[in-house]
Amino acid sequence: MDLPPRFITGAIIYDAAKGLYLIRRARPPEAGRWAFSSGVGASRTIDDPQNAVVEEVRSDLGCIFVPESLVATLDPTNLNPFTSYFYSGRIDINYKYCQQAKWFRIDDAKRERLAFEHSKVLLQYLRK
Repeated sequence: MDLPPRFITGAIIYDAAKGLYLIRRARPPEAGRWAFSSGVGASRTIDDPQNAVVEEVRSDLGCIFVPESLVATLDPTNLNPFTSYFYSGRIDINYKYCQQAKWFRIDDAKRERLAFEHSKVLLQYLRK
């Protein structure tokens, strides 16, 4: 039996020299839009958001994410009934489960129309 999701986790993957690592979503909602690696899948079996984001990134990108800090928590909305937890950290890159991914300079990422409320999360990340 598949358990219902309990929250969303997202990873703000960064590298001091390269900037932010974003994925282009391959499926709706927001297909084709750039976004942080995020989702609800890991929350079906993992209670802790920090542990769940590690699994979410492994599932999306096929690599290990090392969370360093909680950057943003978004409350549920009409469009998103789950609390969202976004962690910053680094990865070992292995392209696998996304349509496309690439590094963005911070200024370029700020100009992108990111999926969901990820532009809001980016601004919170930059304030820390």
